Amino acid sequence: MIALGPDNLTEAATEFTDLSESHWAEDEITYLAERNVIEGYPNGDFGLGDHITRAEATSFLARELELTSSPPTFTDVDSGHWAAGSIGAAADAGIITGYPDGSFQPDEPIERDEVAAILDRAYTFDSALDAPRFSDVGRDAWAFDSIQDLAARYITVGYPDRLFHPDEFTTREEFSVFLARTLNESFTPVVTNPEELTVLVNKERSLPADYVPANLMTPEVYMFGTEKMKQAAGTALEDLFAAATQDGLQLIAVSGYRSYDEQERIFQNYAEQYGIEQANQFSARPGESEHQTGLAMDVSSSALSSGEYLSTEFAQTAEGQWVQAHASDYGFIIRYPEGKESITGYQYEPWHLRYVGQEAAQSINQHSMTLETYLGTE
Repeated sequence: MIALGPDNLTEAATEFTDLSESHWAEDEITYLAERNVIEGYPNGDFGLGDHITRAEATSFLARELELTSSPPTFTDVDSGHWAAGSIGAAADAGIITGYPDGSFQPDEPIERDEVAAILDRAYTFDSALDAPRFSDVGRDAWAFDSIQDLAARYITVGYPDRLFHPDEFTTREEFSVFLARTLNESFTPVVTNPEELTVLVNKERSLPADYVPANLMTPEVYMFGTEKMKQAAGTALEDLFAAATQDGLQLIAVSGYRSYDEQERIFQNYAEQYGIEQANQFSARPGESEHQTGLAMDVSSSALSSGEYLSTEFAQTAEGQWVQAHASDYGFIIRYPEGKESITGYQYEPWHLRYVGQEAAQSINQHSMTLETYLGTE
């Protein structure tokens, strides 16, 4: 017999009354509901914001793993409990262990470190991380290995403060996201193909903190300081600058590759000056910056003053208009075009060039698309 879900929950549905398309976990919740893994409540709600109990988490896992129902052996779980069969099956499989006093506390909320542990046991991950990923999870933490295992696969990336908060209770949507990422890596928010020319980095898909692009070089173009790009992008930038020069124009390379730590300092400075919400309209959070890919370069015109280099004034210069017309010929796109702010998440930036390769660039330019639209994520 396959382990069943709780009697007080509805049959799995792909639509919940409290779940909108804009909710951050909508895709993951819908994915699991369509697989008949998770359920909502009788009133049609999924229960967003509710803490998931130990019994609910165990039941959902038992269903996904198709475990055979088994009598529980915990002192506080009798045969009449709605999740008894699932709890017994998960215990037999070694996924749950209970407490030293022999209890399971099925109706208590489950903590985030406990979720990491049961997922690790259920799917037998092997850690690829040596150094602790989160400063609030030390090597002496009982679930350290499990949390490391999940972090290595980007099943968890922690909170915006870069902590894991192991002792906090897990919400139903957080558990759904953990499980969906475990089952399908396409749900992981961290980029897993950073070396591809068309890699998508935005507010929903971030680069690992330790990612440094291979083959960085300094393009031989007019610039202040030393700006770097990946080899293919840098060579294409040299060709673009040379063509502009032949047309009597003077482009300036202003800002290329930035490390995660450098972007963190930049964003923090803007956040302190303008507030986080406003800063995130024109500056990427660390990990969310295209500059970390080594495929982006901010360019400007020598006709502008230094304070205007990275401004919409660039679009009005002869250099800016030339870049708009010819960037795609050399494999570049204007990554944050005017009128596409709702898709890219950033204000219009005529100076921000992103290398995607000539074929992709010309298709994006011809159809007035964003990279998100081209890749089918919008």
